[in-house]
Amino acid sequence: MAFHHNNVAMLSYNMLIAPLDPNPVTEMDRRINELRLKYRTYMVEVDVEYVCGFVMGAIMLRMMFSHDFGDQIQQYATLVDPKCNQFEVLVERNNQGIYLTKG
Repeated sequence: MAFHHNNVAMLSYNMLIAPLDPNPVTEMDRRINELRLKYRTYMVEVDVEYVCGFVMGAIMLRMMFSHDFGDQIQQYATLVDPKCNQFEVLVERNNQGIYLTKG
């Protein structure tokens, strides 16, 4: 029974990390794409300093988040504010951590 459960979990994980289908045709394909997108979405609250409407400097991701998920963050990230505005930012890495910068 444990063997079956592990296989199902591995298949489910592989299904979620597969690339998004660019042209989902069936309802099942659309739902799978939605699940894949949710799996790749992380919610992290950060405090930023605004001066004249611009973010000053860079935002450093928390070390625990960087350690756990840093290898899954691509070169660009999309940030969404409380009013559902979306901002694409550059992700920069160095020895101290992962930073969200220009965007």
